[in-house]
Amino acid sequence: MLWEIGGSSRLLWDLETFEAASLLREIGYTHFELWAEWPKGWPRNMSREDRTRLRRLLTDLGLGISVHATFRDLNLSSPNPGIREESVRQVVESVQLAADLDADIVVVHPGRLASSRDDPREAWNLLIESLRVVVREAERLGLKVCVENMDARPKEIVRTPGDLRRLVEEVGSKSLMVTLDAAHAGTVGDPAEFVLSLSDLVAHVHLSDYSREKLHLPLGRGELDLLRFLRALRDVGYAGVLVVEGYFPPRTKEVALESYRVLMKALSEER
Repeated sequence: MLWEIGGSSRLLWDLETFEAASLLREIGYTHFELWAEWPKGWPRNMSREDRTRLRRLLTDLGLGISVHATFRDLNLSSPNPGIREESVRQVVESVQLAADLDADIVVVHPGRLASSRDDPREAWNLLIESLRVVVREAERLGLKVCVENMDARPKEIVRTPGDLRRLVEEVGSKSLMVTLDAAHAGTVGDPAEFVLSLSDLVAHVHLSDYSREKLHLPLGRGELDLLRFLRALRDVGYAGVLVVEGYFPPRTKEVALESYRVLMKALSEER
């Protein structure tokens, strides 16, 4: 198979982390992405023993590992220094968690405007400063930080391929790459065109479907042209992981299986 198929712990957020990893492997997933969020994956809530146990379990299951850095209620572009410093601190802690789990990649959400009245130029400059701190820790630990493209909501400042390329160039580190979120891209433009525009920068991919009304639908239930998106990834030589995302209570197990089957069918047709 060309790519590893990953499942986010968010897919099975109703289960404990260890149970979620085991079930995803049973379904057929070969990679596990831990959401570093309260309460289950939050770095400050994971003891040294918890980290060791999880690392050993993933090794025993033959699962690769990546970490989605904490982002809820955080903002790397906040004009409030206290909020921004705490946001940087918690993202750095996610990088350190990733290192403890032997992960290679940490997914990071970029900052955003705190208010529609904020100056986007100031928010951008603060984001650059924040990411440089995060990336320095990633460089020290030998990890890649992969900043994620966001959806078309008005306060987001990193949405287009041009935004992502500029961000990587201005931070100026080989340890900073891109996580391409197909559903987010679909609210801004054509996800396949995102792939072609960012071919040299994409080191990680998030997969879920989307509609005009809702993001992160199960694969096959929205507007994403999955086959075209996969062909674009193949054409640019993408060699990373495809991580399926979403949260669909109360049918989390069924949807994790459904999305896996839809993806595997598309991969068989893509060849």
